[in-house]
Order: sequence, then C-alpha cells, then structure tokens
Amino acid sequence: FARDAVVICPFGEPGRAAWRALHEATGARGDSPSRIVAFDLNPERVAAAALAGEPVVYGDGCSAELLRAAGVDRPRAVIVTYRAEARCLEATRRLRDALPPGTPLYVREPRAGGAPALRAAGATDVLSETAELALRFAAVLGDLDADDAPAVRARLATDGGAAGAV
Repeated sequence: FARDAVVICPFGEPGRAAWRALHEATGARGDSPSRIVAFDLNPERVAAAALAGEPVVYGDGCSAELLRAAGVDRPRAVIVTYRAEARCLEATRRLRDALPPGTPLYVREPRAGGAPALRAAGATDVLSETAELALRFAAVLGDLDADDAPAVRARLATDGGAAGAV
C-alpha cells in the first residue's frame, strides 16, 4: 500500500460505501487504488473483500503499529465508521494521538448528539447520518439550495438532529 493511503476502519457497510466512492474518485483521476486501504477485525469480511479484490487488512485499524506494519505511516486521511458510539470515540482518541499532526480524521456519528465528544476527541469532521439524510431529502425535494447545506449541517449538529428528523 502507499505510505500515504487513505485508511478506512472498519470495512462494514459504511466503510465499503466510503471505499467505493473513493475508488471511483481516484480511478477517475488516474490515481492508484493502492492509495486506499481498509482494516477490519471480522475474518469473513476480510476474506470476502480479498476475493473481490478489495484492499482489506485483518486487524484493528486504530492501531498505529498495524498501520505502520501495513506500510501506511503518513495517511492522507483516516475514515472511522464503527457502529458503536464508544468504539468511535475510542478509535478517534487513539488515532489522533498516533497520527502525524494535521492528518484529517473523519468519523461517523453513530448516534445523534455525539458530534461534540468526537470533535473533542480529535475528529477533524463528524459525519452524521441523520444530517446527511435530511440534506439528501431536502435536495431531492428541491427545498435546499446547495449554498444552504453547510448551515443546515451545522444546525443539525448542534440540535442533535432533531431538525432533520423525517
């Protein structure tokens, strides 16, 4: 893998979606797919990914030692998509302590209202499924101008997603 690869952990459904989007974007730019690597502790998931030709390494992607052992010592970015809130928080803290300064760390918010704790733990940005779903519905319905999206995201992040409940 490239030493500056984008790291995704774990490779569950949100991780796979992130991988597909990044793979398509890097392919369109002509970048090497080796610039994206995922880590997962589920052996069946890792085996299935290997059979599909997807770059997934067995292990805890929040381990700085494992990242270095896989050849990724200066990740371009890290994407954390754990389902459990406590695991996202732990991963964010561990990675922020281990990553080179300035490394972007994007974290899934598993529960509405968890963004402040994740940011305090070192997340560069917190992605709320509730907020993103609300934005998508608003865009589909034509009620949201693209310039309004940042303000809507900020409002949803501060009120725990209540404004975006559909």
